[in-house]
Parts: sequence; structure tokens; C-alpha cells
Amino acid sequence: MNTRSLVVALASLSTLALGGCAAAPRVQLAVAAPAEPPAAAAPAMVPEPEPAPEPRSVDAIAETCARGPRSKVCGLSLEAVREICKSGSPSRAARAFGGAPKLTRAYLRGDAVVWSSIRGARTTKGTALLDEEVLVLSEASARGSVIVSGSAVSYEVLRWNGSCATLSDGELTLRAPAKPRRPVDFDVLDAPTRDWLSGERVGEAEAARAAACAREPFSARCTAAIERRDDAIGRAFRAAAKKQPAR
Repeated sequence: MNTRSLVVALASLSTLALGGCAAAPRVQLAVAAPAEPPAAAAPAMVPEPEPAPEPRSVDAIAETCARGPRSKVCGLSLEAVREICKSGSPSRAARAFGGAPKLTRAYLRGDAVVWSSIRGARTTKGTALLDEEVLVLSEASARGSVIVSGSAVSYEVLRWNGSCATLSDGELTLRAPAKPRRPVDFDVLDAPTRDWLSGERVGEAEAARAAACAREPFSARCTAAIERRDDAIGRAFRAAAKKQPAR
């Protein structure tokens, strides 16, 4: 091979080599766009619960009482008694003593450990004191309930603390004592009831009781202040009853 033929051959090889090393065509990869997040589902509409109906006042319930032919009291049905006794509200009880003229007032003949035999009543054993004022809700014999042992008739009564109690006729008297006890605890009353009960004279008497009993809770001074407060409540209730229209 002559020199010229060798040069031409080398040139051809160079061209092939350069062609083989040429850059491969770029491949464009398709990149998917990020997926949109799913739209948040609208919250389910939950209907608001209807507010619980306000409990009827004891005064309103007392309008349903009826006096039996041999009964000394205007008695309520078992359902009505349960409606009152399941509450256990001192505020509701205080308003009952001031505004349920159809219900009979009775008084303890002596100290007694008391509780209610009414099923569903909010009650625990407690001590009722001599001359404590209670409201008679019904006669046990009239509503077919359990009769207190040794008694022909027993009564379901409402106390000032909001609880109910089942008492025998031997434990109660309908004759008011000289100084009835009205053991209302002003500290546990709701604000509207406390304001309603704390008229001018009652409010002053309660303030005096609180001051006297805070210093000497078991003294004669405290006892006298309690008696004056209880008497002021009784006077206020009697004055309010006189203003009630005739029924």
C-alpha cells in the first residue's frame, strides 16, 4: 500500500470513530404534575340537641293535688311526688315553701333520722330536728307505698334542703310550734332564689345569723340568731301569701 492509500484509509477510520462517539439523542422524560389533594369533605351537619325542658315548679305541681274524703292533707299522685323528689334542689324547695299554698305544712315532733322510700328520689339518710318545718306531698296509704313500721299512715314530705323523707304520722304534727325551724342554707341557693328570699328583713336576719354563728357556731347567741332568721322567713312568707289572689 502506497503512502496516499494509507492516509485515505486512516482518514476513513477517523471518520467512523468520530461518528461512533457522537452524542446519543436526548430522551425527554415526561414528569407528571403533582396530584391535587382531594377536596376536604364538608363536615356532616349534626343537629343540635333540643334543650331539656325546665322542671316544673313545685307550686305548679301542687295545683294537681287532691284531698281524699278522710285525708288531712292535699295529696299528690305518685308521679308528681317523684317529679319533686328526684330533683333534690334546695332552691326549688325554698320556692315551694314560699309559693305552694295548697300543700300542708307539718312539723317534726322530735329529732329523727329520715330518708325517702320513694323509688327514684334523690335522698340519703339525714337528721331532721325537733320543730323542723316540712311540706307534706302525699299520704303513703293513699298512694299505695310502703307504710312506716308501727304506723297506720305515713307521709312523704319535702324538706328545706331539697330532699324528701317518709315519716309516720307519729313523727309529725300539723300544729305549728312557737318557733318553727326553717333550716335553709343560703350558701347553696342559686342566685335568683337567694335574691328572692333575701328580702329586706330576711336578708338582715341572715347576715346577723352568719356573723353570730361564724364566731360561735354552738353558742346561745348563734341559736338565737337562727331563730330570728327563721321567724323572719315565716313572716315574709305569710305576708306574701296574704297578697295572693283567692283561689
